[in-house]
Amino acid sequence: MADIVIRRQSTRDVESGGEKFVEEESKPLKSERDMQAIFVEIGFNTLGVVSTFIAGVEASCLGLTSNTDGHNLNTIEAINALLLIGIFLSTFGAITSLFAGRWFNLLQGPEVELLDHQWSCARPSPAGKSLIPEDNENLSKVFRYTPEGFFPSEHIRRMVNQCNNHKRNLILARAIFLPLQLIILGFFSFIAGMVVYVWEYRPIGTAIACTFVTFVGLSIIAALHVDFETMGALNKMSFQRPRI
Repeated sequence: MADIVIRRQSTRDVESGGEKFVEEESKPLKSERDMQAIFVEIGFNTLGVVSTFIAGVEASCLGLTSNTDGHNLNTIEAINALLLIGIFLSTFGAITSLFAGRWFNLLQGPEVELLDHQWSCARPSPAGKSLIPEDNENLSKVFRYTPEGFFPSEHIRRMVNQCNNHKRNLILARAIFLPLQLIILGFFSFIAGMVVYVWEYRPIGTAIACTFVTFVGLSIIAALHVDFETMGALNKMSFQRPRI
């Protein structure tokens, strides 16, 4: 990714031979817009690493059904099928996450600017309602606008209008976010297989405990996707660690 940098001029007094003079130094700093693209790339790469770990855990659980002689064969096959589906989904989620991270790594200049605008459009409005731009019906059919009602800059809109491969662009735009969905589906398939396993082959107390943990975990996942206001949520957070 081409560096988009800003220069910060700093001065300091330097003493040489009994005389003092001011020395200027210019330090390159990555702009917030460039850092946004880097964070997206790191996020996809981290997602790939996590998915690889999940696939390893799922593969290790395949051996749980090897010592289940005398049990229902159909149940064993169902458990193995769920675990194998989870492994395949997590594996493809891992490799596609790395490809997606590489794609974002190659963005530069105006592409990073448009990425930053798209992220701004996805952020919830502080007031809970977006400001809908007026007299821009044609623009709103092609471009997204931020909660403050801003469209991309004119030179970005001009570059987008010059694009011709609309179908291929749409395919890539949809496929670039599929890794997360693959990993989530693989995770749910794995959890379903393990829940069936504990109810079929483990004591009732263990099965109830595992099901309760599963319910709590899924509830937390659902809570992370509720409709929220960023500023309000941050204000209610506490980062103080508990002390004994």
